[in-house]
This record gives sequence, structure tokens and C-alpha cells, in this order.
Amino acid sequence: MCGKAMAHLCIQSVKITPELVNEKFWHEEFQRTRSRFIREAFMACRAAYHQFKKTPSNQDVVRLKYQASARTALRAMVVHGMDHHLSRPNNENLIWKGDLCWSHIKGDKPDCQDFDWLVDYLADETENDKADETENDKADETSYALLALSAMRGLGSSPKRRSYIMSLIRCMGYTRPRRVRHAALRAICEAQEELAPIAKDSMPQGVDAKLMNKLACALLTAVRPNHDQTFNDGGLDAYIRLIYVLTKHDEWCQRLTQDCHSHLPLCISLAGEVSEIYDRDVGFYLAVIIGRINPLSKDLPSSPPQGDFWQLIKDTWQHARNCASLGNDDYVGGIPALVTATRLTFPGSYNTVPRKDVAKQVRWALDDLQRKQVRWALDDLQRRKATLVDSGIAQTTVDDAISSVQGYLGEDQSAPQEGGGNLGS
Repeated sequence: MCGKAMAHLCIQSVKITPELVNEKFWHEEFQRTRSRFIREAFMACRAAYHQFKKTPSNQDVVRLKYQASARTALRAMVVHGMDHHLSRPNNENLIWKGDLCWSHIKGDKPDCQDFDWLVDYLADETENDKADETENDKADETSYALLALSAMRGLGSSPKRRSYIMSLIRCMGYTRPRRVRHAALRAICEAQEELAPIAKDSMPQGVDAKLMNKLACALLTAVRPNHDQTFNDGGLDAYIRLIYVLTKHDEWCQRLTQDCHSHLPLCISLAGEVSEIYDRDVGFYLAVIIGRINPLSKDLPSSPPQGDFWQLIKDTWQHARNCASLGNDDYVGGIPALVTATRLTFPGSYNTVPRKDVAKQVRWALDDLQRKQVRWALDDLQRRKATLVDSGIAQTTVDDAISSVQGYLGEDQSAPQEGGGNLGS
């Protein structure tokens, strides 16, 4: 009863001391009932929304009543979004750390069809592209719906998929408030495994190449509206991990580098942030992303943060020696792209350094990286080759990783390749 009363207070517009809101409920009852509370609120919101849609448009008072009930139920879902304590619905930690997944009474997970009504609800909330240019109650309600939809962990049922993707694109537009853009990005992150394989020859119902191109552009404005970087908390991590998964596929690499919406300049600019708060996995993912999409990009920056990028590459190779990192397919499969990114770490532009001095500067700048960190990573790969294959990593994936590093270490640095993708060019 105490927990239910606190949840009610969290939903209302009343002041609650942070100590009470953040009180941890470690006991089993909270863990057991959290899913039930989310499910019941989900069903209550669905019932209210259906009543709202069935009520004639001339009955404004009744419609407003059902609309208010639906929004209250949405907030009730969100306040239970953290694992071990209640939360105010507008707490930004919910965007990256919240979990609104729930189960039916018998314990089975909901199907994507169970979320069809919520896709319609979101479409109603976002049909006007300029509806929530400023922070207001409607923006909050939109973000709550997006967080509830993130529990679907997909792109929706076939009849609703296009509507859902279009709503996500609108929510990631540069005019939208940050919490709405980031909540939409969170929903996309939860659907990344379904999104990544979408290709021209295997488009699901309601999806086409034009829609996917718009989504690729929207991912950029979601995190960098008006070229203003606005990451906070888990946003940086979520964006990099999402783009890493997408760039495993060639068509997504092309989408993410199209026209003036290339993600490459943003990814390069993030090198400094990743180096400052260095996370081994995120740093590796970022370097691999740059290696994957740089050769396709037509939008290379003229003066990137070379020192930050250089440090990122050094850190990535240093941590590549950690045996724990070598035990998964993502890591080994990303080595060739990491090698490509490493080739970009020249200390100066070919346009400003005399051609006869390039070889000396490259050898000098890469000596420590090349002779120590890269060599050690290669030794680890070769020594653990059989173990990696036995763990389920494809033989060709391991061979390609080893071959790419060997090729890098053995190539003639005195003859830089034409159009090699130098970041300073």
C-alpha cells in the first residue's frame, strides 16, 4: 500500500523530497509487482484511449475526461520504470536507464500487436510537426508514450510499422524538445536488431528506401539539432552502440553517409568525449564506425580534432590486448574496420606536408602504436585463434581480422595510398 501511495504522489504535480522518491525497494514484493503495475497501467491507458476514440467529437467534456485518464495511466507506467525505486515521470534517467517491459498474467511477453493502439496514440500526439517546439506537458506525454513503446523492442506489427517509423522520425526532428528526441532514439535503440538488416531487396511491409533514408537523417538531428551537440548521460553510449550495429550492413553505411546528412563528422567529433570518459567497448565501437563509413563519405571535415582521434585509436588498440575483449564476434569482426580507422591517424594533411616528408612523419607518429599495441593485439589474435573459433566465431571472421592487422603492419608506409581517406584532407 505504501508503494502504491508513493506511485500516486509521483504521478501528481506535487513536491516530493528526493529521498522519498529515490528510496530503494529491494524487497521481493516490489520486484514481483512492478511488472503488474506497468501492465495494469498499460491496459488502463488502452481502455481510456479506445473510449476517447469512440466518443463523438462534439462531446468535448467526455473526450477530455478520457484523454486525461489515458495520460494519467501513461504516467503511472513511467513512474515504475526504474528497477529498484519509483521515479518522477519526467526524470531524464528514465530515458536511458528505465525499463518498461512487462508480462501478461501468465508470464508470456506481449506481442507487437499488443502495442498497435499505442502506435496510433503516438501518431495522434505527433501528427502536427510543430506541436511541441517548446518544453510543455504535451512534450512530456509524447516522451512517456515513446518510453512505453520502447518495451515493444521492435518496429511494430506490419499494419502499423510505417506509421510508427514516421512518428519516430517526427519525434527526432530538430524542433522537438530534447527529451522527446532522446526518447525516440531510445525506442529506435530497442528496435535495432530488427532495423539493421532492412535492405532494398528485403523491405518489410510498409517500409521503403525513402523512409529508411529519412530515418537515417532523423538519427542525426535526434542527437545534434542545428549542429549543436547535446549528449547527456546515456545518450552518447546509446547513439554509438546503435550506429555500430547499423553499420554492420553496407546499405546502412551508405544511408548514414548520404548527402549533407553524413554521420561521420559527428562521430569524429565524439572522439574527445569518448577518450575523456573512456569506455573500452564504446571507444572500440566508435573507431570501428569511423573505419566502416569513412571510405563512403563525401563529407569529410576539413580540420578534425586530430589529437582526440589519435588518442582514441591508441586507447582502442591498447584495450584490444585485453583477452576478455577478444571473446565475441562483434569485436573480432570489427578489427578490419579498426585497421581502416587506424590508417587515418596521420599527423598532418597531405596538402600541407611535403610528399617526401610524409613517410618520415608517419613512421615517427605510428612507431609506438604500430610496434607495440597493434603487434600485441595481433599476437593475441594469433595465439587465441583456435579458442575463438571453438567459441563460435566464424573461421573466416578470425582470418580476416588477422589478415587485416598483418597487412597493416607489413604495408609500405612510404607510399600512402591515393584517396586513403586522410581525415585532414
